[in-house]
Amino acid sequence: MGIIRRIVDAADLDPRDRVFEIGPGRGALTFPLLGKATSVTSLEVDEELALKLRADDSEGLRVVCGDALTADFSEAVGEVDYDRSVLVANLPYRITGALLQRILEAGCWNRAVLMVQREVGQRLAAEVGTKDYGILTVAANLRAEVEYLFSVGPDCFDHPPKVVSSVVRFTFRDRSPHVSDEKLFFRIVRAAFQQRRKMIRNGLASTLDGRVEEVLEAAGIDPDVRPECVSVEGFDRICRAFTDATNRADG
Repeated sequence: MGIIRRIVDAADLDPRDRVFEIGPGRGALTFPLLGKATSVTSLEVDEELALKLRADDSEGLRVVCGDALTADFSEAVGEVDYDRSVLVANLPYRITGALLQRILEAGCWNRAVLMVQREVGQRLAAEVGTKDYGILTVAANLRAEVEYLFSVGPDCFDHPPKVVSSVVRFTFRDRSPHVSDEKLFFRIVRAAFQQRRKMIRNGLASTLDGRVEEVLEAAGIDPDVRPECVSVEGFDRICRAFTDATNRADG
């Protein structure tokens, strides 16, 4: 019960908040959340578990049967004031990556408290310049401030997993990322981290069409650093400098 209380506390719920929960299972977290918020909408893929939760007549509880990998989050969340919209979820380890991408792109929530595998949590909240900093860190930090809150050992579960879990909190920046060209941004980020042990000038040489020195200088990025030393803002500066250089060449 201690871990559940800590997760609920981490959500920092106001009585006016409306919670969207992914994977409620038997409702161990659902009802404590409902005790703190106006309503809880729970998305459950297992039809039998969804039916059992629906049998509860608690005011403010809504249960939706569906797959988090395909569900329309905006439709499931409904018309909710963005500032009062909170996501809480224990992400299944086997689909964590795909589900995180959907959550980050949804733009439905003001904040989120997620339980993930410890290594994923460490990468999500990694600082620039550390070994855990990578594509996942950049993608998460593009849209949110991420905090690693605490670890959860296997013995805290009824059916203990073989790994240690972690709880992380996202405070979303707003509904749209602060980059000039998101498609180009991720093309550059992926290219850089595909060769993360090399200097960034080498990792981006082909992607920047032979303009790597010019672009990195214009972006204020040391060409000798490795990609884990470049912040979200730094990658965006590279994008802007590359676009400017391309436009000059085409003009």
